[in-house]
Amino acid sequence: MYLLGVIGIILSGVITLVSWMIIIQALLSFVNPDKNNPIIQFLDNNTYPVYNFVRQKAPFPTSYNNIDFTPLIILLLLKVVDLAVAIPLTRFYTF
Repeated sequence: MYLLGVIGIILSGVITLVSWMIIIQALLSFVNPDKNNPIIQFLDNNTYPVYNFVRQKAPFPTSYNNIDFTPLIILLLLKVVDLAVAIPLTRFYTF
């Protein structure tokens, strides 16, 4: 039971980290940053494959009037996974 709680805490932390990466990437898309910056390259390399996967698998268009809603869709899916899986698992982490 203790191991399930630890897995839940780690999963929740990873979901939080990925959520922040997507939020930062979405905010940086408004200012058109330098693509040679290593931080921007790291964010691009880790978020664009997820964006492309969601764009291909979504049964509806993910953009409307040149506004891409893919980061919002991914954030909502991550929150659902966090609430449905990670947080209930953390309840097994008791002393």
